[in-house]
Amino acid sequence: MRIRIRSKKDLNVKNKKSPSKKIKRFSKVIYRRGLPLRDGASTEIYDYLIKQKKPSDMRDFVWRRNRIVVTLMRVGGLRVSETREIKWKEVKDSFSTYELNVYQPKTKTYRKVLLSEMALKSLNDLSADFKAVFQDRDEWCLGNSAVGRLVRKDNWIKNINRFMRPASKVFKKTLSSHSFRVNYITRLLQFFPINKVRTMVGHKSIGSTAMYDRYVVDTKQFQDVFDKVLST
Repeated sequence: MRIRIRSKKDLNVKNKKSPSKKIKRFSKVIYRRGLPLRDGASTEIYDYLIKQKKPSDMRDFVWRRNRIVVTLMRVGGLRVSETREIKWKEVKDSFSTYELNVYQPKTKTYRKVLLSEMALKSLNDLSADFKAVFQDRDEWCLGNSAVGRLVRKDNWIKNINRFMRPASKVFKKTLSSHSFRVNYITRLLQFFPINKVRTMVGHKSIGSTAMYDRYVVDTKQFQDVFDKVLST
């Protein structure tokens, strides 16, 4: 991590009302490429999250909404920020088109996320949750509060991270709202060329996709592939 200090005065500014108290002000410049990727969230972790009991201090509306969010992140490799503005009409349409239209806040563009039969089944299993959250309102956003206001992005991310925290303790992994995307992209890279994966997951740069390439071919897999190459 690289830290930039704005000025020496920022490190030692005395408060006039309390001379002994020092105020420290600094800004951090963090380069994400230098940070380790979060651990991926497997199917086992997803099952644990879906089956866990609702905390007594969490409203039923929020609980059901969280279950929908982690499912969308798992089956579509979505960024948590992308789940916030998904509308009920877009979810309904995906069951017939096998595509989910997703808005990317970062680039202010839409992209289509392909959904498999298994992905749609996972979503269909949450039909009661969808009914409680959306109440069949086509233009209602998943990130809306119960009164219809879009939840702030930082609060949205914190809420999902809190929902995933129990799994971090049980599985002893560093899990966050990005972990399902890590697992999704890592798995795709096992079966598709990196440029195809870049397009599928909505990366602008192929370098961003390359950061997720954790797949290591073992000796047996290498031998099997090499034998196929020689026999064709």
